[in-house]
Amino acid sequence: MDSSDESEMPNQGWSMAVREFSSLREEARLSLFVTCTFSQRLTTQLNDSLVLEIRATQDDVQKYLDEKIMKLPSDVSCAIALREDIMNYIVPAANGVFLLARLYFHYLTETPTLEAIRLALNNFKRDQQLSGYDGNESQKLQSAYYLIMQRIECKNQGDRTTLSAIEAFGILKIVILTYPRYEGFESRLGSNAPYDYAARNWGEHARYSQKVPRDFTAIHVAAYFGLKEMMISLIADGNDLDLKDTHGRTPLSYAAENGHESTVLLLLESGHIDANSVDANNRTPLSWAVEYGHRQAVRSLLSNGAKVDIQDIMENPDKDIYGQTALSHAAAMGYEPVVQLILSHPDVDLDSEDINGRTPLSHAAANRNFCVVQLLLGADGVNPDSKDINDITPLSHAAANGYKEVVQFLVNTVRVHPDSKDVNGITPLSRAAVNGHISVVRTLLDVDDVDPESKGIHGQTPCMRAAAKGHTTVMQSLQQAAESRRVVNVSRLYLDQAVEYVKQRQRDSPWQREGSQTPPVRRLRSASAMTKGKLLTTPSRLLKLILPVTTSDYNGDRKDVEPLALLLHPQQPLSYLERLIQAEVPPVQGDDGQLRPPQVSFFAVEIQDEHIKPKGEESHPSEKMDPGEEESPETLKEPEKEDIMIAGQKSAAQQSASNLRGGPGEGGVEMYGDMGGAEPQTVTVSKDSFVRWSSSTEIGDFIRDAARVKEFQVDIQGSPMGRISVGVPSFNDRTYYLRMRLRKISKKLKQLAIIKQECDTLAHRGGQRVALGGLGVMVTWWFVVYKLTFETDYGWDTMEPITYLVSLSTLMGGYTWFLYHNREISYRSALDFTINRRQQQLYQAKGIDLQLWESLIEEANALRRETKTVAEEYDVDWNEKADEQDERVTEALKHQRKHKERKDRGRKKEGEEKDTHGDH
Repeated sequence: MDSSDESEMPNQGWSMAVREFSSLREEARLSLFVTCTFSQRLTTQLNDSLVLEIRATQDDVQKYLDEKIMKLPSDVSCAIALREDIMNYIVPAANGVFLLARLYFHYLTETPTLEAIRLALNNFKRDQQLSGYDGNESQKLQSAYYLIMQRIECKNQGDRTTLSAIEAFGILKIVILTYPRYEGFESRLGSNAPYDYAARNWGEHARYSQKVPRDFTAIHVAAYFGLKEMMISLIADGNDLDLKDTHGRTPLSYAAENGHESTVLLLLESGHIDANSVDANNRTPLSWAVEYGHRQAVRSLLSNGAKVDIQDIMENPDKDIYGQTALSHAAAMGYEPVVQLILSHPDVDLDSEDINGRTPLSHAAANRNFCVVQLLLGADGVNPDSKDINDITPLSHAAANGYKEVVQFLVNTVRVHPDSKDVNGITPLSRAAVNGHISVVRTLLDVDDVDPESKGIHGQTPCMRAAAKGHTTVMQSLQQAAESRRVVNVSRLYLDQAVEYVKQRQRDSPWQREGSQTPPVRRLRSASAMTKGKLLTTPSRLLKLILPVTTSDYNGDRKDVEPLALLLHPQQPLSYLERLIQAEVPPVQGDDGQLRPPQVSFFAVEIQDEHIKPKGEESHPSEKMDPGEEESPETLKEPEKEDIMIAGQKSAAQQSASNLRGGPGEGGVEMYGDMGGAEPQTVTVSKDSFVRWSSSTEIGDFIRDAARVKEFQVDIQGSPMGRISVGVPSFNDRTYYLRMRLRKISKKLKQLAIIKQECDTLAHRGGQRVALGGLGVMVTWWFVVYKLTFETDYGWDTMEPITYLVSLSTLMGGYTWFLYHNREISYRSALDFTINRRQQQLYQAKGIDLQLWESLIEEANALRRETKTVAEEYDVDWNEKADEQDERVTEALKHQRKHKERKDRGRKKEGEEKDTHGDH
């Protein structure tokens, strides 16, 4: 019965209740526990019971007041003398009753002035004169309660805190109403954008703080911070690796966002996750890795099944809620290596549009990512004049932001439409003018097709828009350009008929120019004119084909043929190259008098197997042509034959082919001297060995076969040059950038490998010392047991249980250690654990980044694998150790490949076992 002194029962009722409880206690073996404030009446009625008085000491009350006194107003809490008076008055007056001390203190907190506090302390002193226990404590409580209620009923009159709050609000009101009236406020507001932003968006920031995802488990934390060891432990415990939080994001999504390469690989290699999982914002792990420019994470995701353009539930290709793909994110952020990686993927959509209709090229141009713009426009299928939902082109975005180099590239190199208008009739020139970008304005005015007086739907010209913003320099440039254009336009009216006549003549005779019936290739070619094509390699794995054909007809008096450059992918068919050439050369007139694209054919030397066999080795009869097999009708017979030395010794033809490939700056390389078997056999080929290849053949297969004689031929119908010979890159040329990158990585790996080898050696020595130390402890222990047993009075009877106890405890402790660390119970397991721990400590001390090491190893093996593939295509033996440069690097790469093969075999075996169990 708690707080029985607060019961409202009369004395008779309380006495009756005590008697009833006493009778129940005797009959039912019950016990009664009563708590109350000390009262002589209650103690008398329970005189045969066990009574324990619990009272607070003065030290307890003093500690309570020390903690609470700082809540008083500062002029009270900082007055040392007044604080001592409060202690000296309240502690004795409370007389060990915490409730009384609390009521006294609460009364002081409601007292507004120092004089009132001192008066209250005098009242407490009078209460202290009440001594004894007969009702005096209750009287004190009633007195303190009366003082508190009186203060409450007076509604805290004179409360200084309320007066201070009212005064503060008044000052704030004056500041808010007065500050905007100061002179210059509007100008400062215009030059300080955060003013307006803070006034409008503070609520958004407050709401954002509540968007922390829930269901954020331990595996999400390990992935977010890249805690590989913790992740391994969580995977071993059987945690769900594809678990999503309230934002729909998986651990792989967080690891990809933060670029934790080792964690990404660990999750992907587990085989229990979806690499293309979509979160609440419709974003995949690949898009997160791309947005933050984590190239290695992107490479790992792409190589493990992540799709660049997957179809989600809304039938939109791999787009987030804003419609942006992974390529759009990379282009907007300017991550050039990531863009290169995505462009090498065969399924990427280069012109995917977001919800605003903007393509990756538009994002790159709008964010001044010049290198990304060049990469995108160097790929096939990108529309340089793509328009968003407002008909704004990439050129307009670049001009509006003042990116001169992007504008120059788009206008002069790509030749986009320089005067395209959006839905409001605004041109790129108008956008550059309104923002005061004088350099971009002058660049656009240098283009003939740009109208400096173009009007929008509201009738505003670029000059008017620049004037509205006060850009005087831009206004002057636009006015001068408009005046000069008016004079030029008058002269052009008289030239239109002449130009049309020349164009008609060029259409009728595509290979002729004004003033002569002889093509300029034969008439005016200089000594340095280009007469042979080139096939060069590029860092982006694409091939650049340069053909000496004329692609424009406007300059009839030039001396050299203008080369045509085309970017090709090895997996594209020859028909694609045929269409590219047809689009660049003039049409020809057929037998029916109609103009049509010229026919383009590709020829390469057909080499029989016996031609490249070692001297003296005869071909097998089974390899000869079947007598019943007819010769291909596409085999072309030339009237004369010419012996061509295609390999072996340095001939003039071979030197010419080497010059065609160019130096390192043009895609060629120096001869790779350590190439084992790179020099093919000497082959003599006649002109009648050239055969025409089908247009459905892949370019890579065609070039691989043509590489045996270092060239192939292109025949363009109507060309006065006849067949155009094209030099084919050798294995050295084809793999130049791959091998240079491999050498660069090998140098880094060599530096890390030297330090890592030292750390590994020290770690193994440390592990062996620990093992020997353990053996020493065991020998010492048994020596002590022997001594105590046979040379002291303890004897075997005493030492036997001690020995059993220590041995059993050691076994239990060791078994618990193995279970805790989730390891096999063996000496090798314990030694490996000790060595690994020591290795981690040494790596950290030496500054070795294991994630960097693993990423370099992975990239080096990828480059090695790609170079090996090209070597197999060229039938050469590549001496990989020369490019790996160090035996330690070679061993490290080999170790990683073997480790990966073991993992692949284990996963394959596990899959077969699951299939077998499923069949049963």
